[in-house]
Amino acid sequence: MSSNRRLAINLVANIMAFVVNFLISFFLTPYIIENVGKEAYGFVSLGNNFINYAFLITIALNSMAGRFVTIKLHEGDTISANRYFSSVFIANVFMVFILVLPMTLIVLYIQNLVNVPENIVGDVKLLLTLLFVNFLLGIVSSVFSIATFAKNRVDLSAKRNIESNFIKLAILLIMFGVFSPSIWYLGFATLICNIYIIIMNFSNNKATNNLIITDISKVLNKTSRQ
Repeated sequence: MSSNRRLAINLVANIMAFVVNFLISFFLTPYIIENVGKEAYGFVSLGNNFINYAFLITIALNSMAGRFVTIKLHEGDTISANRYFSSVFIANVFMVFILVLPMTLIVLYIQNLVNVPENIVGDVKLLLTLLFVNFLLGIVSSVFSIATFAKNRVDLSAKRNIESNFIKLAILLIMFGVFSPSIWYLGFATLICNIYIIIMNFSNNKATNNLIITDISKVLNKTSRQ
């Protein structure tokens, strides 16, 4: 397939993913606010703000990894590509261990950091826990998304995003329709969608760059022996 055609497919797929995400958020957000209230929904933004600050720590490392791995793969140097990939994976795991403590403290003492109504303290803590777990899983698994970028198959990432948005929509509609409304449903739905994306990223990575995954296993086995 020509590079221009692949570029067009990637562009259209990403536009479709953006439109689907926008439309679902546009129609779903008022429904959620109506069920849980504006005050409770505000803690979703609060949790995402905490995550965005932490995300700045990891974005530089993972962006650099994607660039170097892609260059080495296109040069045919799989050994160097595996080395970059494995090193970033281990660095991400290390960052997760660093972030666990402050995120745990935020969850435990959120009512001391911000004004949380007594009747939703438990729901807010559960929401933050799910959002933080989702974020930490995303850090560890972020290297597996390099495969589609390196192979110029960004359309696969867009397809996963579209599918995950419909999964999130289905989960939220079912939970709000069957159970009493609660703000932590959003965290649960987000986590399930992220797990789905991680599984698909792993699958695509295995299909396109299996040597990278094999190399990670070797690195981790060697590290455990030491």
